[in-house]
Amino acid sequence: MNTLLRLPGIALLGALILPAEVAEADGASLYLGAGFADSTLELGEDEVSLGTVSAKLGFQLGRFFAIEADLGAMSDDSSSILSESVASYQALMARLGVTVDRTMVYVLAGQARKEIDRNTLFGPGSGGTSNETVNVLGAGINLFGNETTGINFEVRYYGDGDLSSAHIGVQHFLGGFR
Repeated sequence: MNTLLRLPGIALLGALILPAEVAEADGASLYLGAGFADSTLELGEDEVSLGTVSAKLGFQLGRFFAIEADLGAMSDDSSSILSESVASYQALMARLGVTVDRTMVYVLAGQARKEIDRNTLFGPGSGGTSNETVNVLGAGINLFGNETTGINFEVRYYGDGDLSSAHIGVQHFLGGFR
């Protein structure tokens, strides 16, 4: 599963970072984020809590609209989230929001590719490893301490709600968030 995160993640970061200077010149603003989440995965009546580490790269394209890519790795053992992840996702989302003073409130919608090792989490015969593309919906708030960096709180629901997460992290806007 770690290979799934590495190759597309590296390619995505390269593809988005290279045109960053051009995007800055056209009025778009690049932002980066990283954080942790408490995710919940359900399988029937069984439920497991997963620690999640995520990284985000986005482009603010005007005052209210942004496009962002997000990668995450999850594990039921917080000491091995990256080395022995049991679930992962790659998401591409549109963000629509408003900024008032130093507070940004927004909603997210997009698609995510999620991979989950259900046998490891719920025992043999639980469905093996699932790979699927699902819709993702979410909402969040950024609280900015200065013109470029803020604390981020976000909730997301993947697919039919069998995977949900509550994120906390940091976002940094190159050139400022306004």
